Amino acid sequence: MRKIFLLYIVIVFSNSLLGQSLVEVSEFGSNPGNLKMYVYEPDNLAPGCPVVFALHGCSQTAQSFSDESGWNKLADRYGFVVVYPEQQYLNNYSYCFNWFLPADYSRTGGEVESIATMAGYAISLYSADENRVFVTGLSAGASMSAAMLAAYPDIFAAGAIMAGVPYGAASNLTEASSAMYGYVDKTPAEWKDLVLAAYPSFTGSYPSVAIFHGSLDMVVSPVNQDELIEQWTAVHNLTTTANEVQSSYFYNPNITRSVYFSNYNDWKVLNFDISGMGHAISIDEGTCAFQGGSSASYAVDMGFHSTFFAAMFFGLVDDLEILGPLSVSTMQSGLQYSVEDESGADFQWAVTGDAEIASGNGSHSISVNWGSDLEGKVSVVKTDINACDYPEISVLVSATTSVKNYNSDESVVFYPSVVKAGQAISFSGSVNSCLLYNSLGVFIENLEIHSGKCIIPLGVPEGIYLIKYNAGKPGSIKIVIID
Repeated sequence: MRKIFLLYIVIVFSNSLLGQSLVEVSEFGSNPGNLKMYVYEPDNLAPGCPVVFALHGCSQTAQSFSDESGWNKLADRYGFVVVYPEQQYLNNYSYCFNWFLPADYSRTGGEVESIATMAGYAISLYSADENRVFVTGLSAGASMSAAMLAAYPDIFAAGAIMAGVPYGAASNLTEASSAMYGYVDKTPAEWKDLVLAAYPSFTGSYPSVAIFHGSLDMVVSPVNQDELIEQWTAVHNLTTTANEVQSSYFYNPNITRSVYFSNYNDWKVLNFDISGMGHAISIDEGTCAFQGGSSASYAVDMGFHSTFFAAMFFGLVDDLEILGPLSVSTMQSGLQYSVEDESGADFQWAVTGDAEIASGNGSHSISVNWGSDLEGKVSVVKTDINACDYPEISVLVSATTSVKNYNSDESVVFYPSVVKAGQAISFSGSVNSCLLYNSLGVFIENLEIHSGKCIIPLGVPEGIYLIKYNAGKPGSIKIVIID
């Protein structure tokens, strides 16, 4: 009996060293791709939690990718579910997701449908937020993540592609090899058309995408990084010229970050060049919250935890979010900006433009006085009680623009029906510009346009809004009720 008890202790201790074990879900619904489903469920889950899908690379398992990537540590801290789909030997002898087979990357049937079914199951089981479902992966898992974003933009809000290829780059094994070696070159418009063709009837807003790639990757050529940028900037109607490029990002000379957006506070494509890394995910073994992962064949310590920065991009790192007004009037004073407080932490704030910090620097909340020349950034760097310096975060603040000063030839009428976030709304004629304002006439953002329709962004609170659009007659305005 004593030997059995000691054996039990050894097994439990060994499991704790190997990592947090996953739970297999044997029945989750339709499974045409014959995949397995594993889940990591932290203790601090609440209704409305996000869900992250993490897809392993070739020769990996759900458990090994879980141990190496560090997603579970972040799930414990920030309260979200991680789903790990797993390939089976009979599907692919190398345990690669079949991102290159039309039967498996098309919206109906195959592996993508199995993963989409897992998403529906997880949302229902955990009462999760259906607007905060994300997907990421490495290598074949990254390429399949791109397929999920293209085939199911109605499910996934954003994705992080780590050493992957664009959607639609191959339709058989031979073409897959050519794509991996960087021999598939298309125009941004051609890449975009492949995404749009994956779900032709979709009229909503497409997912945002973060891209991570090592400069020395000899398995999936870094050429694919450029092609992914072309694909997803085109999908979001952006140019391939980055709005912002930062070398030595987060104090790391190996990391260059490039950002693509039409609205600074709503990044659509984010790219990380990781100099000196081969075919792997970048990790940062350490004890700070932004560190994590475990070194392995496909996980290399570059002092940069790609999983954490993917989670930041997804909006999961909620203690690094600046709250405060993003549209202000000239000479406004005493406006408050804050982040979540943390015991023992120091917060160093900065403002640009014609603004000054009136009080609060060093604390989690500051008061800002804005001057006459508006448009500037509010940024903060947190240092916690353990002397861990977190990445800088920032928001762009701009001048209030009001639609109350419209010209006499502009019309203001109610939209005929209540709309919902994510819905495409149409007007008479094809729209070529679309601006969203609150009920007081304060500008919020430029709306995406798809097939001549304005897309109401996800996450917009219910209420009354104004939409100023151009559909042949400039400056028409609709009053819209969002439920």
